[in-house]
Amino acid sequence: MKKKFLLCLIGVLMLAMGLTACSSDDDDTPQAGDGNITSDVSGTLTVWARGWANWGLTGGSPDQPYFEYFQEQFPNLILHESVNRDWHYLPAHIAAGDPPDVFFWEGTPPNFFREMVAQGFSEPLDRFIDADLEFRDQFLPGLLEMHRYDGNIYGLPIDVMPVAVVANLDIFDTRNVPHPSIDWTIDDLVSLAGRLTNKADPTSPTVGIVRNIEEQDYIRMLSFFLAAHGVTGYERIDGVRISNLAETPAAITAIQQYLEVQGNNFANTFSHEERVALGLDTGIWNVDWPAGVGALFVGAGPWGVYVDATSQQPLFNQIVLPPPQGPGGSGNVTAIIGISMFAGSDNQELAWEYMRAMACRNFREGAWVTNDAGERTYPLRFDENSYRFGFGIPAFEIDESRLVGQFRDWYLGFKAAAATSTPIALHAQSILEVTRDVENGVRQLVDALREYDAYVNANGHILD
Repeated sequence: MKKKFLLCLIGVLMLAMGLTACSSDDDDTPQAGDGNITSDVSGTLTVWARGWANWGLTGGSPDQPYFEYFQEQFPNLILHESVNRDWHYLPAHIAAGDPPDVFFWEGTPPNFFREMVAQGFSEPLDRFIDADLEFRDQFLPGLLEMHRYDGNIYGLPIDVMPVAVVANLDIFDTRNVPHPSIDWTIDDLVSLAGRLTNKADPTSPTVGIVRNIEEQDYIRMLSFFLAAHGVTGYERIDGVRISNLAETPAAITAIQQYLEVQGNNFANTFSHEERVALGLDTGIWNVDWPAGVGALFVGAGPWGVYVDATSQQPLFNQIVLPPPQGPGGSGNVTAIIGISMFAGSDNQELAWEYMRAMACRNFREGAWVTNDAGERTYPLRFDENSYRFGFGIPAFEIDESRLVGQFRDWYLGFKAAAATSTPIALHAQSILEVTRDVENGVRQLVDALREYDAYVNANGHILD
């Protein structure tokens, strides 16, 4: 399954090249005033792409798909692009005197920018954004504010990866469980996890909630419970953020409810032996999701929806649900594929023009490639026949009328999830150690949380 799943992702990335499509006018020609670089821009920029996904490689050389487009639109712009240059490489390249002008990144703002700003890597963008209200207003509500830290905006969103739940409705039907609604609650999640789990029949087992590995690895689902009970992971005392979970009744309730799901085995994938007996792939990336035995999948971004790599059609009936509601609201973290300007760039005006183009509607609608027949195609656009996403949804409003069927339902679910983004400040590794130890009877919850609070506060993990 791992190979098939990765082929599906690679197919998506080949289409999107790390940038998600959007809809605007049907005219193939980029329009003035909608975020496009002006054709008379000239100069040279050094751009770093992020990691293996080639974020940002858009056409700086003839071997890249949008080279012809860039040559036509911006003949005087020279791009020196490098892949696998994550921002962690910056200190070494700063010391060597060859840092980038612009770099792509993946992270969860604003916590991501705390480290970036502390090290002086990222340039504030407010003076550019405030001078371009049309560009600013294209983004989904509240999205730019997510990129604000210490009073300034330090990045632009390219792809938005909200944590959401993908539901396999075929399992709901098999188990005679009513389909969940978009306004579902955290209590619904607990109830559904139990009702949808059935391991008694070895020939037709089902699991309420699946993840990509057997051991807890991410805080995504735990964050659902915390946000639903109004817990952000910290309190502000005397102007300083500190962790105080052990003294927060809502945090204790949220974690206990999470452990109810975990402890009752609703959220565990099958063991290695069970997978072998069922004839399932035993690889780590088999989430029992494409195997059709999982009912709910908690994931960050649209890679959780499962489509056939060749036909790009869904293999089972899926919907996307935003974080469930609770007495304290709802929400979860939202990861971003974004772009920032290096604070030491000597080409900041040109760097902004490039960043603006990458983060606007125009590029996704107007960027073209030439197919084998010599025809121009526009692979970054959404249309009613397309089940393709990048790692996330677009950072701006799209014309939803051009989307149909499950594709539209998926988009609306992820958009609703993005609107509930909540900064939850947790030290992931440590809080998961707490839940594991409590589940295994090694420590009592309140005692474990006191140790957690002391550790993260002493090490400055969530301090301003």
